[in-house]
Amino acid sequence: MPFFHEKAGTRKEYQNKKTDGFVLKILVAGDDITYVCNGKIALATVEYYCSEIAKYTMTGDTDEESVRDYGFSVCAGVAYIGSHFPFHVGYDVAEACCENAKESAKLPENKSGERIGNWVDFQICKNIQARNLETMREREYLTDHGEQLLARPYFVRVDSDENWPVKRTDFRAFDILKRNIRYFQNAKNIPRSFAKNLRNVYPQGKDKADMFMAFLESRNWEMPDKTDELFLPGNEAVIAKYYDALELLDYYIDLDEIRGGE
Repeated sequence: MPFFHEKAGTRKEYQNKKTDGFVLKILVAGDDITYVCNGKIALATVEYYCSEIAKYTMTGDTDEESVRDYGFSVCAGVAYIGSHFPFHVGYDVAEACCENAKESAKLPENKSGERIGNWVDFQICKNIQARNLETMREREYLTDHGEQLLARPYFVRVDSDENWPVKRTDFRAFDILKRNIRYFQNAKNIPRSFAKNLRNVYPQGKDKADMFMAFLESRNWEMPDKTDELFLPGNEAVIAKYYDALELLDYYIDLDEIRGGE
């Protein structure tokens, strides 16, 4: 399920319900759905599809037990592109992100029995080199000291996933990504300029990032989890805890907050 996202709207546009043209269907072929939508609701649409599709099963039964044991799942790829970015390159990037999401979904440690869950990967396309996603990420999202900046793909938990091995509190859970984005978007938690400085210092490696964390602590600014740890252990390299959220600062609106009038 690849996705494309163009010009982002403002929070006020959503609050005023000026939403015509925010979603444009491009292709529906079997279980493959491709569409263009406003950039800031990209991940919200993925979460919505996951929660809605998970209510259905291959057998047609929709009782709680059937949905829990046989419910459908979604793997999605999101490519954020500008209005003049080559569309075919965005398509390739979204497909590659979707494949990454599927690979994570099929790992034994991420499955519940034989069922796979809902996963999403995303990429902000800044140049045409993004077309070769794996090569580009190896070049641009690994620091000189070997730290991995990206934690994605993320597991999108739905109501029927109560016993899933990936918990809501795991750092690769979409719930945690949303929490982190909201936290950094709120200037009361940390000034926007400091959040963007943290995003920019992450690629310089753990030592530089830790130095900047010490600067933030000296001014009583905290991270979302109230610790000073900016990296987490990974299978092959330590992984940046907040880089994904910081990259999405200007690319995400939580529709639940808008519907709630916040």
